[in-house]
Amino acid sequence: MKNIFLLLAIFLIIMFSCRQIHFVDGESMVLNRSIDTSLNDSAIIYGTVYYSECDQCFETQAKIWINGTELNTLTDTLGYINLRIPSGLCTIKCTRLNSRYDITEQIKDLVVLKNEKIELKFIMGYVAE
Repeated sequence: MKNIFLLLAIFLIIMFSCRQIHFVDGESMVLNRSIDTSLNDSAIIYGTVYYSECDQCFETQAKIWINGTELNTLTDTLGYINLRIPSGLCTIKCTRLNSRYDITEQIKDLVVLKNEKIELKFIMGYVAE
């Protein structure tokens, strides 16, 4: 009986030690920029977050935030985001919630003008095991 448990333990150790983990890169991009004077000198970022393992699959468990601030939002049931932000230089980050791995996409050093609407697209990377 001890030999069966020992063999089972060795088998499980070998199985988990041979597991290969591959990180598949995502991407983030600015799709469109426009001016809307009704924003009263603030700006809006909006767009969609996609899950990269499937074409046109929306990421419904993602958080988007402006790095260095407390401004953030979550995707809705269709992966849509909408967040009012101040103008200036910023880095926008997006991460999947409830994931075993911290995978974050970002748009670095984005210059945001007053009264600007910026459409974004995030395609989240993933882990293939």
